[in-house]
Amino acid sequence: MGKSITTEACDFEALCAHLPLSAFRLLAFAAAVALCCSPLLAQQTLGGITGEVTDASGGVIPNAKVKIVDEQTSLTRTTTTNESGTYNFVNLPIGTYTLSYTAEGYDVQKTEHITVQANRTATVNASLKIARPQPRLRWKLRP
Repeated sequence: MGKSITTEACDFEALCAHLPLSAFRLLAFAAAVALCCSPLLAQQTLGGITGEVTDASGGVIPNAKVKIVDEQTSLTRTTTTNESGTYNFVNLPIGTYTLSYTAEGYDVQKTEHITVQANRTATVNASLKIARPQPRLRWKLRP
């Protein structure tokens, strides 16, 4: 019916005894390579960027729009800051990114050339300046 564990072990030994030495070495080498290379396949190719958006006085800016653009592929993602003024981009492909920050009443700010590395999270904080009011032109029609 079934073989016992000892019988199976003896069969393996018998098989190994009949293998030529070069074939046995090749088999052992292939097994070693497979065991050593498996961690390489599991390496991360993703990273992240997080940060805080504040005003010039250090006060947090909730609901600021943060946009990220991959400088090589133009991959674009957007998020908004939470009530603590923080944002978080996860699972970004490794590469170089440009961040832009916008909030009502503040000037747009850009931060370029932010490198995302595998299995790491970069911290990029931004301090936004209050926007200057735009002058309004008034037209008067003369009769």
